[in-house]
Amino acid sequence: MFQTSAKRENYWRKPAGTLGFSVLANFCPCPKALVDAGTIAARGRRLLTSSFVSRGSGDIADVVRELAPAESLLGTASRAVRPLSAATPENLIDERVRLTRALASGSRAVPAWRYAAPATEARRLRPLLENLANALEARPEPIPRLYGDRARELALECAMCETVGTFAFSELARRRFEDVEDRGLAFARARLAESEAPELAEARGSLRTDDPSPLSLLSRLREELGRRRLPFSVRVVRGLSALAATGDRHVLVAEGRIANADDVERTVLHEIQGHVMPRVRALTETLGLFRFGTARGTCDQEGYALVLEERAGFLERARTRELSARRIAVELAREGADYEETARTLIRSHELGFEDGARITERAFRGGDGAHAGLVRDRPYLGAWLRLREAFSGARGPEVEDMVSRGQVSLAAALVLVE
Repeated sequence: MFQTSAKRENYWRKPAGTLGFSVLANFCPCPKALVDAGTIAARGRRLLTSSFVSRGSGDIADVVRELAPAESLLGTASRAVRPLSAATPENLIDERVRLTRALASGSRAVPAWRYAAPATEARRLRPLLENLANALEARPEPIPRLYGDRARELALECAMCETVGTFAFSELARRRFEDVEDRGLAFARARLAESEAPELAEARGSLRTDDPSPLSLLSRLREELGRRRLPFSVRVVRGLSALAATGDRHVLVAEGRIANADDVERTVLHEIQGHVMPRVRALTETLGLFRFGTARGTCDQEGYALVLEERAGFLERARTRELSARRIAVELAREGADYEETARTLIRSHELGFEDGARITERAFRGGDGAHAGLVRDRPYLGAWLRLREAFSGARGPEVEDMVSRGQVSLAAALVLVE
């Protein structure tokens, strides 16, 4: 029987200002206006409601006017350039099933992924973004440089979209998801070295993610988004590797996956509090940087969502084991292992099942040819969680956390913006 999560009862009923959601009025005077992002953005520019002004950090009106062309290009690129979508094979589910069977039977497990043709928009935008980056990175002021950094990152993502399915994609993805400190790797190795025993069985659920039951992930996301009057829809998709993912105006739910009650509530928290709410808050900001994101903002937002999971009591052993297995898969791929070698190492050395081994390995190799590392976007997530957790507990922790929570803002950018 699928039981309501105890954490749901304890977490979602907490008043605003604790671990639960802040009420909508806390960040937008008119909930209806949230539907029109352009209206909110224009209002923010006219009224200069951003806290930058109150901190006396300079004439933000002049900055906004000067950066308007850059904001237009970066906004367009952030919506059009989707490396994750480009790197997702059209035959992902069929190949996942076939590769799982091959791993279980001892047969050769070599991916035969098929990708959509590269979008021409990425090719058109890349030189524009590179020129913008060159211009802004030379500026002495910190905010224009943040715009330049994001332009450089988006140009790199354009190149990734153009090279999906090739070895060139592997090298570009390695650069995009580089993690200089890489604190997450040591954590992942230590976590997977621990014995696991009965908790794995306990983590199994009994309800499909897209079940019509009011307790399913699909229903709970719709319930919370509706209750909070947030302008996001929920869609079920085939082939999603995670249980859910958030886009500009929608939350995607993986079709037919199994999740227990804690998994459901953790995912609802992760997607809405960690991803949807920052996007909604960004609509009221003066600077478009909050809406189209800073460089490494998407990576650190995953770390931010993990901080929220931990505070709510959801970052438990089964969850950290999954995250650690993803990080180890990335490392094996980066060290030169192919898909089959990586999957069999996870299954043999880290006690993953065949299906989980295939799914987690897929995350490290999608976008490539299966012989070389692919998207590897899981690489920085654990490290981002550890850095943000430490930063939020520091002397300026509340200011930094507030800044990170207002859009797709990296820790490094937040430290610049709070000055």
